[in-house]
Amino acid sequence: MHTFMSMRKHIIVTGPESTGKTTLSKKIAEAYDAIWIPEYARGYLEALDRKALGTDFPHFVQTTNQLIEAGFQQQERAGQSPGTIIQDTSHEILHIWQADKFTLSPLVEEAFKHARPDAYVLCQPDLPWEPDPQREDPHRRQELYETLHALLLASGSRVIEVSGFGESRTKTALSQLKFILR
Repeated sequence: MHTFMSMRKHIIVTGPESTGKTTLSKKIAEAYDAIWIPEYARGYLEALDRKALGTDFPHFVQTTNQLIEAGFQQQERAGQSPGTIIQDTSHEILHIWQADKFTLSPLVEEAFKHARPDAYVLCQPDLPWEPDPQREDPHRRQELYETLHALLLASGSRVIEVSGFGESRTKTALSQLKFILR
């Protein structure tokens, strides 16, 4: 028999910068009447009007964990047990980001290792680049995609790769997730 916690569903939409993660994660959440969790670090840094510092990462990890748990609790209070959350990036991006721009800390590495979503939806960098103040690497998207893909596969996680434009990207993700989110 499954425990309540094991029946929770957690999907993370991830990928390099400017690959449609936010749009796709919102569409998946809407399709499954799930709680959508935005990328925390982006909003935090936009509010402060600055780039990330190495010292921000413990806060990013802690708040991301709190948002995940709050999402499940919100569904439980609404009677939608066991609950499904769709997250716009998580610890895997913190891992790649910190390792690339700073020095990977044990805290971020452990947070990624302990994150066990039901699947990662990995967005390929085939959409046109859209500049924004938080984005830094328009010419490294393929490299970062390959690094992220390798990290996810090495963790033993289920990875659903999506590509294409507009609704075809969404349809691919939804068709693969129907086997997980039923």
